Amino acid sequence: MRSNAAKTATDMQGYNNVTLCGKLVEAPYIDKRGNKSYARLMLATGKKYRDKATGELREQVNNVQLYAFGALVDLAETYLRKGASVLVLAHVHAQEATTKAGESYIRQSIIADQIIFMSAGTGKKSGAADPSAPEMDIPF
Repeated sequence: MRSNAAKTATDMQGYNNVTLCGKLVEAPYIDKRGNKSYARLMLATGKKYRDKATGELREQVNNVQLYAFGALVDLAETYLRKGASVLVLAHVHAQEATTKAGESYIRQSIIADQIIFMSAGTGKKSGAADPSAPEMDIPF
């Protein structure tokens, strides 16, 4: 018979999901050393609330650092720029680490599973228009 702790851990396996929506604070940092490449993204997320004391509408901005691996690295390098709006589906990764003093601690990172581009601010690095595209007459 399983203990309550083991049962809870097993039941919670599908709950490690993070959904973030925001704008990139900076261009993605891409590291392609050897066969282990990764992208580090800094995402600004916001929350609006009303100050109870003054009744004033305020905004709290949080910068969240997350990492992407595999094919997402190439997508981030090619299409993501500072200010781009993205929706990130991710999970939390916990890793045990040790300080220089020998104390162990848990380091938690957010790992992107999927990145959805939400703004027209994304585009290829060159920024050049496609010369073979037909010109359109816009009536306004």
